Amino acid sequence: MDAEVNSAPAPWRVRTRAAMLLATATLIALVPCALIFLLVLHGDWMNGAFEAIVRFMLGQPWWAVLAATSPVWAVLLLGYGYTRRAMRRRAAERKSGAAK
Repeated sequence: MDAEVNSAPAPWRVRTRAAMLLATATLIALVPCALIFLLVLHGDWMNGAFEAIVRFMLGQPWWAVLAATSPVWAVLLLGYGYTRRAMRRRAAERKSGAAK
């Protein structure tokens, strides 16, 4: 008969590993954020492109409205997806509960 081996790591090791992964991910994400910040801070060469975008947006107001409301539409679409999933889950729970 084989001996059962407990291979689960200690809880403090799991938390330490999670903290290290979080710190690593934060440092990795910090690099592009700092680069973008420096590009905008010292990016006078981008003024022409930004001015062209502003002129385009002001010339076509519906583009500006679409750009301004896109986060709202994204959140509504996400909420709709979660609602549909919850409705399907509840229907499945009712169906399995009725079958018992």
